[in-house]
Order: sequence, then structure tokens, then C-alpha cells
Amino acid sequence: MIPLSKRWVKDIRALQSKKGRVEAGLFTVETPKAVRSFLEAGWKPQWVVAQPSWWTNSQESHAVAVQKAMGMEATQDQMREISSLETPQEVLMAFPLPPVPESLIVPDGLWLALDDVRDPGNVGTILRLADWYGIPTVWVSEQSADAFQPKVVQASMGSLARVRVVRVPLVSALSEASLQGAMCLATEMEGSDCRTFSWPSRACMVMGHEGSGISEEVHRMCQQTLSIPRFSTTGPESLNVAIATGILLHEARRSR
Repeated sequence: MIPLSKRWVKDIRALQSKKGRVEAGLFTVETPKAVRSFLEAGWKPQWVVAQPSWWTNSQESHAVAVQKAMGMEATQDQMREISSLETPQEVLMAFPLPPVPESLIVPDGLWLALDDVRDPGNVGTILRLADWYGIPTVWVSEQSADAFQPKVVQASMGSLARVRVVRVPLVSALSEASLQGAMCLATEMEGSDCRTFSWPSRACMVMGHEGSGISEEVHRMCQQTLSIPRFSTTGPESLNVAIATGILLHEARRSR
């Protein structure tokens, strides 16, 4: 284990930008609970920065040692320098970004696709919902928030470790899914009632941009439109995309 140097502080801070993550091939995970989720899911850290108390007391430090990750010790002030959180934690790990698949794999069962969902908090919460409802794969469009940026990682509360996120050209991906026999489902204000819909055994449910919803190009790739019934005549115009995702996933699982 070595002391955290100024050069490493600069390199770690660079990982907060997408350019820095892509150039290094790494992304960061903070908080003991989140790093535990990644370690338990089999992710292998490339390096670890932590305060002395974490190295001394945590069970995860032994797991990291077994995996032979590079270890660095930092003070509380140094953790504050490298952290993306308002309240710095005692540990920060860097994991390799997952490899970009050479070809598109259309999943079985039910999976999600995010069409231009740009808010990191929404993307992270949707990943957490996918994990809760046993949805193993989430496709994200090229315009959606980067799933490996710190705000998404934090909002997912460790679920990113268990949900496979694939960035795809969404129109062509949905076209291929349809060719392989999957039903593509658009979600909008007007459509079939999700409570009475007969969910197919293989389907991709598309969630749209927070303001404009699903794009016309993506909508044309969908065979069915689903909606959540509204009971109030004076309430909000729409639901937050993450809340809507949770309701729809609940209905999908309840019907099976």
C-alpha cells in the first residue's frame, strides 16, 4: 500500500468526466455499500483509495488484497479532493469499464431501453428498479446519460454491478429485436392500459426522454404503446420517468 500522491489525485479526478473514463478505461465507485456490491458481483478493482480505518477494519479490504488490486492510503482531506460526493466516503475504487460487445445480443424475457433519458438520477434509479424486478439488461441510447458517470453509479446504489448496461444505436437495435421475435413496447400517456395488457414472453419496454418522451424514429420501431391510467383530473401532466418505470415493471411482473 502506498500514500496517495498529487499525481494520482489529478488522475482520479479526471475519471469524473466521460473523456477521462474512456481514455483510462475505468470508472469509480464510492461508499462501502456500493463497492461491496461490485466485489460480491465479481467485479475486480484495478486500484483502491481508502482511509486507514477502512484498510484496517473492513472485510472488503481483504477481498481486494486477494484480487491484488493496487492499494493507496489517503487522508480525509485527500478523499474530499477526489470524491464526486458532497460527503466523501472512506473508500473509492476504480473498476474497468465493461468491454463494448462486438455485436448486438438481443436478450430473452423482458428488458428495458432508455431513449434519450438524460438525467443521471433517473438513469441510476431505473437501474435500481431493474435490479429489484429482475431485469438483467438495460439498453441505453447514444444520447442517454452515461451509466458509468459518478451520479448514475451513486443513484443506482450498487445495482449497476448486477444489471448489464449496453449503449446501442436504439433504432437499429429495436429493429433487430423485432426481427428476432421480440415485441417492442413504447410507453406514453395514451396507449393500452398496462393493468390489462397481455405481456409477451419476450419484450423490450422503451422509456423516453423526461420532457419530450419517445422520439418518432424509435416509436416507429414499436409494435404496441402502453400507458399508466390516470385517476386525477387536476394532478400533474405526467409522471417522472423512473416512477413510471417502476409502475410498469410491477405490472409486468404481477401479470406473470
